[in-house]
Amino acid sequence: MVNPAKYISSNEMQKCIISIVIKEFTKNLKSISGICMDVGCGPGDITNNILLPSLDSNSVIIGTDIQMTMIEYAKKVYSHNTRLKFEMLDIQTKNLPEKYISKFNHIFSFFTLHWCDELRKVFENIYCMLQPGGTMLIVFPIHHVIFDVLKNIAHNFRFAPYLQNLNKYIPLFYNSAVPNEDLKDLLESIGFNVQHCKLWEDFFDTNPDVFLTSCLSVCTILDVIPPELKEEFEDEFRREYKIKLYVLFHRVISSLWLLHTGHGNACRAAKCDAVANKLTTPNMFIGYRVSFYQQAFLRAELFQGAELLAARKIAPLLHQFRQDRNKE
Repeated sequence: MVNPAKYISSNEMQKCIISIVIKEFTKNLKSISGICMDVGCGPGDITNNILLPSLDSNSVIIGTDIQMTMIEYAKKVYSHNTRLKFEMLDIQTKNLPEKYISKFNHIFSFFTLHWCDELRKVFENIYCMLQPGGTMLIVFPIHHVIFDVLKNIAHNFRFAPYLQNLNKYIPLFYNSAVPNEDLKDLLESIGFNVQHCKLWEDFFDTNPDVFLTSCLSVCTILDVIPPELKEEFEDEFRREYKIKLYVLFHRVISSLWLLHTGHGNACRAAKCDAVANKLTTPNMFIGYRVSFYQQAFLRAELFQGAELLAARKIAPLLHQFRQDRNKE
Protein backbone atom coordinates (compact mmCIF):
# COMPACT_ATOMS: atom_id res chain seq x y z
CA MET A 1 0.00 0.00 0.00
CA VAL A 2 1.29 3.47 -0.83
CA ASN A 3 2.54 5.66 2.01
CA PRO A 4 2.17 9.43 1.33
CA ALA A 5 4.06 10.65 4.38
CA LYS A 6 6.99 8.32 3.77
CA TYR A 7 7.16 9.37 0.12
CA ILE A 8 7.26 13.07 1.03
CA SER A 9 10.10 12.44 3.47
CA SER A 10 12.22 10.62 0.87
CA ASN A 11 11.51 12.11 -2.59
CA GLU A 12 14.50 14.49 -2.66
CA MET A 13 15.80 13.18 -5.97
CA GLN A 14 12.43 13.62 -7.66
CA LYS A 15 12.09 17.16 -6.31
CA CYS A 16 15.61 18.01 -7.45
CA ILE A 17 15.02 16.86 -11.03
CA ILE A 18 11.61 18.50 -11.27
CA SER A 19 13.07 21.77 -10.01
CA ILE A 20 15.78 21.62 -12.69
CA VAL A 21 13.19 21.00 -15.40
CA ILE A 22 10.98 23.82 -14.18
CA LYS A 23 13.96 26.17 -14.11
CA GLU A 24 14.73 25.23 -17.73
CA PHE A 25 11.21 26.23 -18.78
CA THR A 26 10.71 29.15 -16.38
CA LYS A 27 9.69 31.67 -19.05
CA ASN A 28 7.18 29.30 -20.62
CA LEU A 29 5.64 28.31 -17.30
CA LYS A 30 5.27 31.84 -15.98
CA SER A 31 2.93 32.59 -18.89
CA ILE A 32 0.67 29.61 -18.15
CA SER A 33 -2.67 30.54 -16.63
CA GLY A 34 -6.09 28.91 -16.68
CA ILE A 35 -6.83 25.34 -15.65
CA CYS A 36 -3.98 22.83 -15.40
CA MET A 37 -3.75 19.19 -14.39
CA ASP A 38 -0.92 17.39 -12.61
CA VAL A 39 -1.21 13.70 -13.57
CA GLY A 40 0.13 11.44 -10.84
CA CYS A 41 0.30 14.19 -8.23
CA GLY A 42 0.87 11.72 -5.41
CA PRO A 43 0.61 13.36 -1.97
CA GLY A 44 0.55 16.84 -3.53
CA ASP A 45 3.77 18.24 -2.08
CA ILE A 46 5.45 18.84 -5.45
CA THR A 47 2.22 20.18 -6.94
CA ASN A 48 1.81 22.68 -4.12
CA ASN A 49 5.41 23.61 -3.31
CA ILE A 50 7.18 23.49 -6.68
CA LEU A 51 4.77 23.39 -9.59
CA LEU A 52 2.06 25.89 -8.60
CA PRO A 53 4.49 28.71 -7.65
CA SER A 54 6.16 28.39 -11.07
CA LEU A 55 2.94 29.30 -12.93
CA ASP A 56 1.04 32.54 -13.48
CA SER A 57 -0.86 33.60 -10.35
CA ASN A 58 -4.15 33.20 -12.22
CA SER A 59 -3.59 29.48 -12.81
CA VAL A 60 -5.26 26.67 -10.91
CA ILE A 61 -4.23 23.02 -10.78
CA ILE A 62 -6.27 19.85 -10.43
CA GLY A 63 -3.96 17.16 -9.08
CA THR A 64 -5.02 13.64 -10.06
CA ASP A 65 -3.81 10.24 -8.96
CA ILE A 66 -4.99 6.65 -9.20
CA GLN A 67 -4.35 6.08 -5.49
CA MET A 68 -7.14 7.16 -3.15
CA THR A 69 -4.67 7.23 -0.24
CA MET A 70 -2.60 9.87 -2.01
CA ILE A 71 -5.61 12.00 -2.93
CA GLU A 72 -7.04 11.89 0.60
CA TYR A 73 -3.67 12.94 2.00
CA ALA A 74 -3.32 15.81 -0.49
CA LYS A 75 -6.83 17.06 0.22
CA LYS A 76 -6.21 17.01 3.96
CA VAL A 77 -2.84 18.79 3.85
CA TYR A 78 -3.43 21.31 1.05
CA SER A 79 -7.14 22.04 1.34
CA HIS A 80 -6.33 25.63 2.39
CA ASN A 81 -4.97 26.45 -1.08
CA THR A 82 -7.87 27.71 -3.19
CA ARG A 83 -5.82 27.27 -6.39
CA LEU A 84 -5.59 23.50 -5.86
CA LYS A 85 -8.04 20.63 -6.12
CA PHE A 86 -7.32 16.91 -5.92
CA GLU A 87 -9.31 14.16 -7.61
CA MET A 88 -8.91 10.47 -8.35
CA LEU A 89 -8.21 9.55 -11.97
CA ASP A 90 -6.77 6.52 -13.72
CA ILE A 91 -4.99 8.21 -16.62
CA GLN A 92 -5.14 4.91 -18.55
CA THR A 93 -8.93 4.71 -18.36
CA LYS A 94 -10.84 3.76 -21.48
CA ASN A 95 -13.79 5.83 -20.25
CA LEU A 96 -12.46 9.33 -19.71
CA PRO A 97 -14.90 11.38 -17.59
CA GLU A 98 -16.80 13.90 -19.69
CA LYS A 99 -15.92 16.71 -17.26
CA TYR A 100 -12.24 16.46 -18.23
CA ILE A 101 -12.60 16.56 -22.02
CA SER A 102 -11.16 19.75 -23.60
CA LYS A 103 -10.99 21.41 -20.20
CA PHE A 104 -7.29 22.04 -19.59
CA ASN A 105 -4.88 24.68 -20.83
CA HIS A 106 -1.86 22.70 -19.69
CA ILE A 107 -1.13 19.22 -18.34
CA PHE A 108 1.91 18.17 -16.30
CA SER A 109 3.15 14.78 -15.23
CA PHE A 110 6.33 14.02 -13.29
CA PHE A 111 7.69 10.57 -12.41
CA THR A 112 4.41 8.81 -13.09
CA LEU A 113 4.03 7.62 -16.68
CA HIS A 114 6.76 4.97 -16.44
CA TRP A 115 4.29 2.99 -14.32
CA CYS A 116 1.72 3.00 -17.14
CA ASP A 117 1.70 -0.07 -19.41
CA GLU A 118 -0.75 1.50 -21.89
CA LEU A 119 1.18 4.63 -22.75
CA ARG A 120 -0.64 5.27 -26.02
CA LYS A 121 -3.94 5.38 -24.14
CA VAL A 122 -2.39 7.73 -21.59
CA PHE A 123 -1.39 10.25 -24.25
CA GLU A 124 -4.68 9.86 -26.11
CA ASN A 125 -6.47 10.80 -22.89
CA ILE A 126 -4.15 13.75 -22.28
CA TYR A 127 -4.73 14.91 -25.85
CA CYS A 128 -8.49 14.74 -25.32
CA MET A 129 -8.30 16.66 -22.06
CA LEU A 130 -6.32 19.54 -23.55
CA GLN A 131 -8.07 22.51 -25.09
CA PRO A 132 -7.08 23.42 -28.66
CA GLY A 133 -3.62 24.97 -28.40
CA GLY A 134 -3.10 23.45 -24.95
CA THR A 135 0.35 22.25 -23.91
CA MET A 136 1.90 19.37 -21.98
CA LEU A 137 5.13 19.00 -19.98
CA ILE A 138 6.09 15.51 -18.81
CA VAL A 139 9.13 13.88 -17.22
CA PHE A 140 9.49 10.16 -16.64
CA PRO A 141 12.32 7.60 -16.52
CA ILE A 142 12.97 5.50 -19.60
CA HIS A 143 15.61 3.29 -18.05
CA HIS A 144 16.75 2.94 -14.47
CA VAL A 145 18.50 0.35 -12.35
CA ILE A 146 15.24 -0.06 -10.39
CA PHE A 147 13.66 -1.80 -13.37
CA ASP A 148 16.61 -4.18 -13.61
CA VAL A 149 16.10 -4.97 -9.94
CA LEU A 150 12.43 -5.79 -10.52
CA LYS A 151 13.36 -8.11 -13.38
CA ASN A 152 15.86 -9.92 -11.16
CA ILE A 153 13.38 -10.31 -8.30
CA ALA A 154 10.79 -11.70 -10.73
CA HIS A 155 13.08 -14.73 -11.13
CA ASN A 156 13.21 -15.34 -7.39
CA PHE A 157 11.11 -18.42 -6.65
CA ARG A 158 9.56 -16.77 -3.58
CA PHE A 159 8.15 -13.83 -5.55
CA ALA A 160 7.87 -15.10 -9.13
CA PRO A 161 4.23 -16.27 -8.76
CA TYR A 162 3.18 -12.71 -7.89
CA LEU A 163 5.17 -10.96 -10.63
CA GLN A 164 3.85 -12.72 -13.71
CA ASN A 165 2.70 -9.44 -15.21
CA LEU A 166 6.07 -7.73 -14.81
CA ASN A 167 5.80 -5.77 -18.08
CA LYS A 168 3.13 -3.70 -16.37
CA TYR A 169 5.90 -2.13 -14.30
CA ILE A 170 8.58 -1.76 -17.00
CA PRO A 171 8.55 1.41 -19.19
CA LEU A 172 7.41 1.01 -22.79
CA PHE A 173 10.72 2.29 -24.19
CA TYR A 174 12.93 0.38 -21.75
CA ASN A 175 14.70 -1.54 -24.54
CA SER A 176 14.62 1.22 -27.13
CA ALA A 177 17.90 2.40 -28.65
CA VAL A 178 16.38 5.83 -29.36
CA PRO A 179 13.60 6.29 -26.77
CA ASN A 180 13.25 10.03 -27.34
CA GLU A 181 12.64 9.46 -31.06
CA ASP A 182 10.19 6.64 -30.34
CA LEU A 183 8.32 8.80 -27.85
CA LYS A 184 8.19 11.68 -30.33
CA ASP A 185 6.81 9.36 -33.02
CA LEU A 186 4.13 8.09 -30.63
CA LEU A 187 3.07 11.61 -29.64
CA GLU A 188 2.94 12.84 -33.24
CA SER A 189 0.87 9.82 -34.29
CA ILE A 190 -1.75 10.89 -31.74
CA GLY A 191 -1.78 14.48 -32.96
CA PHE A 192 0.67 16.34 -30.72
CA ASN A 193 2.96 18.97 -32.19
CA VAL A 194 6.20 18.11 -30.36
CA GLN A 195 8.31 21.19 -29.63
CA HIS A 196 10.86 19.63 -27.30
CA CYS A 197 11.67 15.96 -26.63
CA LYS A 198 14.97 15.24 -24.92
CA LEU A 199 16.64 12.19 -23.44
CA TRP A 200 18.19 13.50 -20.25
CA GLU A 201 21.25 11.41 -19.43
CA ASP A 202 22.57 12.47 -16.04
CA PHE A 203 23.57 11.05 -12.69
CA PHE A 204 22.33 12.40 -9.39
CA ASP A 205 24.00 11.82 -6.07
CA THR A 206 21.49 10.66 -3.50
CA ASN A 207 21.41 8.39 -0.50
CA PRO A 208 20.47 4.88 -1.75
CA ASP A 209 18.41 4.09 1.35
CA VAL A 210 16.43 7.31 1.04
CA PHE A 211 15.82 6.70 -2.64
CA LEU A 212 14.71 3.12 -1.98
CA THR A 213 12.28 4.36 0.65
CA SER A 214 10.73 6.72 -1.89
CA CYS A 215 10.36 3.88 -4.40
CA LEU A 216 8.87 1.40 -1.96
CA SER A 217 6.46 3.99 -0.55
CA VAL A 218 4.70 4.18 -3.96
CA CYS A 219 5.43 0.64 -5.18
CA THR A 220 2.06 -0.90 -6.03
CA ILE A 221 3.78 -4.25 -6.58
CA LEU A 222 3.61 -4.60 -2.81
CA ASP A 223 -0.18 -4.82 -3.16
CA VAL A 224 0.12 -8.21 -4.88
CA ILE A 225 2.71 -9.61 -2.47
CA PRO A 226 1.18 -11.62 0.40
CA PRO A 227 1.46 -9.89 3.80
CA GLU A 228 3.77 -12.57 5.17
CA LEU A 229 6.25 -11.92 2.31
CA LYS A 230 6.18 -8.12 2.17
CA GLU A 231 9.10 -7.63 4.54
CA GLU A 232 11.16 -10.24 2.69
CA PHE A 233 10.32 -8.57 -0.62
CA GLU A 234 11.43 -5.16 0.63
CA ASP A 235 14.67 -6.63 2.01
CA GLU A 236 15.36 -8.39 -1.29
CA PHE A 237 14.53 -5.23 -3.23
CA ARG A 238 17.04 -3.24 -1.19
CA ARG A 239 19.68 -5.95 -1.41
CA GLU A 240 19.37 -6.29 -5.21
CA TYR A 241 19.45 -2.53 -5.66
CA LYS A 242 22.65 -2.14 -3.66
CA ILE A 243 24.26 -4.99 -5.58
CA LYS A 244 23.42 -3.19 -8.83
CA LEU A 245 24.91 0.02 -7.47
CA TYR A 246 28.06 -1.83 -6.47
CA VAL A 247 28.40 -3.23 -10.00
CA LEU A 248 27.93 0.21 -11.52
CA PHE A 249 30.42 1.67 -9.07
CA HIS A 250 32.93 -1.06 -9.92
CA ARG A 251 32.55 -0.33 -13.65
CA VAL A 252 33.20 3.35 -13.05
CA ILE A 253 36.34 2.67 -11.06
CA SER A 254 37.49 0.03 -13.57
CA SER A 255 37.00 2.47 -16.43
CA LEU A 256 38.97 5.13 -14.62
CA TRP A 257 41.73 2.64 -13.85
CA LEU A 258 41.96 1.67 -17.52
CA LEU A 259 42.27 5.32 -18.38
CA HIS A 260 44.85 5.79 -15.66
CA THR A 261 47.01 2.95 -17.00
CA GLY A 262 46.16 3.55 -20.65
CA HIS A 263 49.59 2.76 -22.15
CA GLY A 264 50.79 6.34 -21.80
CA ASN A 265 47.93 7.77 -23.80
CA ALA A 266 48.11 11.44 -22.82
CA CYS A 267 44.68 12.20 -24.23
CA ARG A 268 43.02 9.50 -22.15
CA ALA A 269 44.94 10.53 -19.03
CA ALA A 270 43.86 14.14 -19.53
CA LYS A 271 40.23 13.08 -19.86
CA CYS A 272 40.55 10.95 -16.75
CA ASP A 273 41.87 13.96 -14.84
CA ALA A 274 39.09 16.14 -16.23
CA VAL A 275 36.48 13.66 -15.04
CA ALA A 276 38.16 13.25 -11.67
CA ASN A 277 38.28 17.00 -11.15
CA LYS A 278 34.59 17.33 -12.03
CA LEU A 279 33.57 14.46 -9.76
CA THR A 280 35.34 15.91 -6.75
CA THR A 281 33.76 19.35 -6.93
CA PRO A 282 31.93 20.43 -3.74
CA ASN A 283 28.42 19.99 -5.06
CA MET A 284 29.03 16.28 -5.73
CA PHE A 285 26.95 16.35 -8.88
CA ILE A 286 27.67 14.10 -11.85
CA GLY A 287 26.23 14.95 -15.22
CA TYR A 288 27.91 14.08 -18.51
CA ARG A 289 26.57 13.42 -21.96
CA VAL A 290 27.17 9.98 -23.41
CA SER A 291 28.61 11.35 -26.63
CA PHE A 292 31.46 13.13 -24.84
CA TYR A 293 32.84 10.38 -22.63
CA GLN A 294 31.43 7.28 -24.24
CA GLN A 295 34.81 6.09 -25.51
CA ALA A 296 37.02 7.59 -22.83
CA PHE A 297 35.11 7.26 -19.60
CA LEU A 298 31.90 5.29 -19.16
CA ARG A 299 30.01 2.80 -21.21
CA ALA A 300 26.81 4.31 -22.57
CA GLU A 301 24.61 1.89 -20.63
CA LEU A 302 25.53 3.65 -17.40
CA PHE A 303 23.92 6.83 -18.66
CA GLN A 304 20.49 5.42 -19.43
CA GLY A 305 18.19 7.45 -17.23
CA ALA A 306 19.13 8.86 -13.83
CA GLU A 307 21.32 6.06 -12.44
CA LEU A 308 22.27 6.70 -8.86
CA LEU A 309 25.91 6.76 -7.77
CA ALA A 310 27.23 8.22 -4.53
CA ALA A 311 29.86 10.68 -5.71
CA ARG A 312 31.10 11.14 -2.17
CA LYS A 313 32.20 7.48 -2.24
CA ILE A 314 33.85 7.74 -5.64
CA ALA A 315 35.72 10.97 -4.96
CA PRO A 316 38.29 9.56 -2.46
CA LEU A 317 39.20 6.78 -4.89
CA LEU A 318 39.65 9.22 -7.73
CA HIS A 319 41.82 11.33 -5.47
CA GLN A 320 43.94 8.27 -4.69
CA PHE A 321 44.29 7.51 -8.41
CA ARG A 322 45.67 10.99 -9.02
CA GLN A 323 48.09 10.72 -6.12
CA ASP A 324 49.34 7.34 -7.34
CA ARG A 325 49.99 8.70 -10.81
CA ASN A 326 51.82 11.72 -9.45
CA LYS A 327 54.19 9.38 -7.60
CA GLU A 328 55.05 7.48 -10.78
